[in-house]
Amino acid sequence: GKDRLVDAAAAAAEYPLPVVTVDLGTATTFNVVDEQHRFLGGVICAGLSTQLRALNEKCAQLPPVRLGPPQGAIGTDTQSCMRNGAVLGAAALIDGITDRIEAQLGRPVTLVVTGGLSRFVAPYCRRSLICDPQLMLKGLALIYRRNAAAPAEEKHKKA
Repeated sequence: GKDRLVDAAAAAAEYPLPVVTVDLGTATTFNVVDEQHRFLGGVICAGLSTQLRALNEKCAQLPPVRLGPPQGAIGTDTQSCMRNGAVLGAAALIDGITDRIEAQLGRPVTLVVTGGLSRFVAPYCRRSLICDPQLMLKGLALIYRRNAAAPAEEKHKKA
């Protein structure tokens, strides 16, 4: 969606290329921008809350669970096991997918993590990353500025 392009535009303008953004919200989305500022595509996965909600709704004996920091890799009750699966699973997903993106590109990337749930996951990633909770807003501001400047430039060309 458009949110992916906004994240990618902001990251490409602010961070070394190639860059991978990971937005942790309802969905977990990965976006890849190469050194020529081209949006290459990415990956879309279920978000943490979406996963936990699906487990609760589709598995009769699994309770609703609030996100929070895991107390270790091994859960000691159903809720901590589910929380660990969501949070540590997302961290492993970020590490693993980014490794595969780097392998496909043949070079290292800058990894930028954002989104409302990034604060739960970023501390558990093993890769070096930048946590930028304002990435979407930066991207919207960047796109607005670029588009607002275009009509003014057109007026000067006509004069």
